[in-house]
Amino acid sequence: MVTLLINYNNRSPKTESALPAAMFSRSNVSMWSVLKKCIGMELSKITMPVIFNEPLSFLQRLTEYMEHTYLIHKAMIVGGIPLLGFRWVSEQVSHHPPVSAFHAEGIKSDFRFHGSIYPKLKFWGKSVEAEPRGIITLELPLHNEAYTWTNPTCCVHNIIMGQLWIEQYGNVEIINHKTGERCCLTFKPCGIFGKELHKVEGYILDKSKRKICALYGKWTECLYAVDPAIFDAHRKSDTKRSEKDRKGSTQMPSMPSSSQVCGSDCSDR
Repeated sequence: MVTLLINYNNRSPKTESALPAAMFSRSNVSMWSVLKKCIGMELSKITMPVIFNEPLSFLQRLTEYMEHTYLIHKAMIVGGIPLLGFRWVSEQVSHHPPVSAFHAEGIKSDFRFHGSIYPKLKFWGKSVEAEPRGIITLELPLHNEAYTWTNPTCCVHNIIMGQLWIEQYGNVEIINHKTGERCCLTFKPCGIFGKELHKVEGYILDKSKRKICALYGKWTECLYAVDPAIFDAHRKSDTKRSEKDRKGSTQMPSMPSSSQVCGSDCSDR
């Protein structure tokens, strides 16, 4: 079990620059000799040498959800004073299958954040795919609102050799249970030539499924909100332009460079 009490005391949240313990040296162990027998197997059923592990438990990793808690505090300012700080508790409630649950709330009970994670992991030779099954809930008692969503699939590439890089893909639906509004986002897979890497597109819909707003951008950078009619018109013109370029070109598109594939998240995971 992991229990935390974080109080910023009206200061900006601080980030750690180093892990709480030093890493073991991996130079004397061949990772490929261990993983080559595990292709196609589920990682929860594979025993790995401890030196391959980061000195953080999965429960400690879950606290990364709270990295941007200050944004919730900004939205919940009461009387001009932000309510900074939160309490956190997490525990692995099942070992087979591995299920972890967590619960967090603001110091002044201005929000509640809870959920469970059942990661479905698969090893594909050069990459590891993680499907984080489970529903996440954010409650804002002052507004009597509750939001739920699920996380996209995450894939880490080049785990054996080469430059590590990460992508997320799949559909995410964020539901406001008070108003019936929902945000439907599509995290696009990288594709063969890397043109769609980190891209996100979607719409905010009202309870009658009418488009209120369109969203687009990259989850590693920022998202933009535009009028849905303008966004749809741009997508149609962009599709026609791509078809013309495809017909008029006989050359294969070039592969993306390492900087295009890697992004700003290579060293984060």
